[in-house]
Amino acid sequence: MEEEQPSDDKGKLARRLAWWVGVLAGLAGIAGLILSELSRDEITVAEWTQEANAVCDDQYGPVIESYRLVRERLPMVNPSGPANEKDKAAATALEGLAANQRKLSGGLGKIRLPDSHRETIKSMLEALNDASDEDYELADNLRLDEFNSKRYEEYAKLRNALAKQVIDAWTKLNLTHCLPGE
Repeated sequence: MEEEQPSDDKGKLARRLAWWVGVLAGLAGIAGLILSELSRDEITVAEWTQEANAVCDDQYGPVIESYRLVRERLPMVNPSGPANEKDKAAATALEGLAANQRKLSGGLGKIRLPDSHRETIKSMLEALNDASDEDYELADNLRLDEFNSKRYEEYAKLRNALAKQVIDAWTKLNLTHCLPGE
């Protein structure tokens, strides 16, 4: 019996060692899974771009149509004197553009952001919302007889800078379905 006892101890030791190796391997696997999930973008840039282009497909028509209407009506505005029908028509067009920009921004904002381009996308959405705010404010100015050449120049300068920021971001993110003429 003395000979069996040492081999029994060796068997117990081997089983315990195998058990610990299995536990450690399992923990290493779990740790690896957690680390891979933490270091992975929730969504890739290509996936984000695909979803964003689909939103642009849905919203592009109304945005472009309202933009064309603003371009048609805004030059007819009288920068001095009381608001007239042309001023009100331009204000209505600006409100339509602002609303459509908000729909586009809202649709793009619902998409999960890739970590690698999070700041670019947030900045683009903020610029799009700022442009919408400017359009609403100019519409109010037109309706309230607060429109003048100086205010229009300020609006145009800021609006052009915001549009450039948005279009530059769309180009960088490859949002070809949002770009004019694409």
